[in-house]
Amino acid sequence: MGRLLDPEIWKQEWSVLMSAPHIVVGLLVIVAVAVWWFSRKLSQSVIAGLREQTTVLEQRLHLAVDKSEIERKYQDALTRQLKDFKGAISSTQNNDDIASRVASLEATVARLVDASNMVRSAIIGTLNATEAPDTVTSGGIIE
Repeated sequence: MGRLLDPEIWKQEWSVLMSAPHIVVGLLVIVAVAVWWFSRKLSQSVIAGLREQTTVLEQRLHLAVDKSEIERKYQDALTRQLKDFKGAISSTQNNDDIASRVASLEATVARLVDASNMVRSAIIGTLNATEAPDTVTSGGIIE
């Protein structure tokens, strides 16, 4: 260790390095290319993982949109049936007709609740997936 701290050793080594600049420059270029290639490979794997996560999240979003459209269809049907029901009550139809309309309304409400729950679970699943913490290892790879 004592020799490395001696300035004379460094002067001798520097003169050796300067007498062969092609070798030194060549080694520096090789090291630079190797570092660039290695960092590129690491970043490509990280980017590929992030693209895969994005694809999954887009699929979940489309699923939530589809389920939301189903829910909207049931909401429209319920609104229409409620309007018809109000008209039936005001026109004083018989009790059997009103009872069948109430049963129909109950079935539509049940379908609306199911559709709403499907939308909620799809959205919550997507939110849970996006809020999951990423851990980065010392090598820069996301786990």
